[in-house]
Amino acid sequence: MKKRSIIVVGILVFTIALLTVPLVLAGDGSASFSRNSAAVAADPIEGVQAQGAISLTHSASQAIVAGSVACRNTATGFTVANGYLRRFTLSDFGIAGGFDVTDVEVGIESAVGANGTQPATVNLYTWDSADPFTYANFALIASIDVSVPDAALTKMMYPIVAAVPAGSTLVAEFFSPDGVTAGNTLFIGSNANGQTDDSFLAAPDCGLNDPLPTSAIGFPDMMIVMNVWGDEALVPDMTFDKTVGLDPSVCATTDSVSVPAGGGGVDVTYCYYLDNTGTTTLTYHTVEDDMLGTLLGPDFVADVGPGGSAFFTMTATITETTVNVATWSVSDGDGTVIISGTDTATVTQQAPTSVALSGFEAQSTNFLLPAVFAALVAMVAVAGLVLRRKSSV
Repeated sequence: MKKRSIIVVGILVFTIALLTVPLVLAGDGSASFSRNSAAVAADPIEGVQAQGAISLTHSASQAIVAGSVACRNTATGFTVANGYLRRFTLSDFGIAGGFDVTDVEVGIESAVGANGTQPATVNLYTWDSADPFTYANFALIASIDVSVPDAALTKMMYPIVAAVPAGSTLVAEFFSPDGVTAGNTLFIGSNANGQTDDSFLAAPDCGLNDPLPTSAIGFPDMMIVMNVWGDEALVPDMTFDKTVGLDPSVCATTDSVSVPAGGGGVDVTYCYYLDNTGTTTLTYHTVEDDMLGTLLGPDFVADVGPGGSAFFTMTATITETTVNVATWSVSDGDGTVIISGTDTATVTQQAPTSVALSGFEAQSTNFLLPAVFAALVAMVAVAGLVLRRKSSV
């Protein structure tokens, strides 16, 4: 019986040890992780509309409820430095290209500043998922200092501009500095309604020099509400094809053609075809041909939207084998080329048809007849000369 009691006590001790992991992380005991007392909603904060059209979020719900955790000073109760982080892999949100950030939206459970406001910082990083999730492996791409008014159970929108390269993982951080001296307290907004990736917390005074998932420090129900707003980057891209054919009523599908020789030349029709394969509208166009000159523009105005195309044809008379190069360029309207394409078309003039040997033989008999006749005349003349000499003797 005593042995069983000892086992039960041991299990209880082990369980208590697990539950006190957050306190172990506190280090010297001057700060520890603790939950906020029940927050009471204050007057609504005037809402700010996000500038971007796309929201990156891992939160199943945008509700802000009481229960967030922060590292705070054990003596005063004021919060110390806390970094709250979310990470967003662009491809997980169907974004194939880059992403232009316009705003970061942050849930606030409770913010109480000594003067009615308190400072914070919004940081944006890129991170290679092959590396450990540590500050040393983050590349800072944007940072702004913000002012947080006293608030409860609400969300704040902070404008921030950053260009996230295609294929990247974006890391967003809301950093609340040490508030002990000023007398500030801030708890991030969260709920327990589900998420599609971890929420992260970093707090050096509580032993977390690098971010760890909230679930790993004993608070799995703290799912941070933090959203990034923006737009998929407008990337100009295009393909350009130049073809050549003999039918002036259609665009040929070939970039070379063979024509017969002779006469005053042969009319061929060139087709210049643009396909917009990017994510932005192409408006100002110039097409130049090294043999035919400037055919369109400069800066001819025509909107060709993403997925759209445009073409035109040009007929020219070719008198010899010709290889010409055309360039279709698109500018920003101020003379700066943003993208261009080059292609080549070839017209080959055939050599004259050779004379058949049978034709030569048919003509050869006619050429021999005058020669035979001349030979007979010469023979008669010689014979006459000989006879004249004999008669004189």
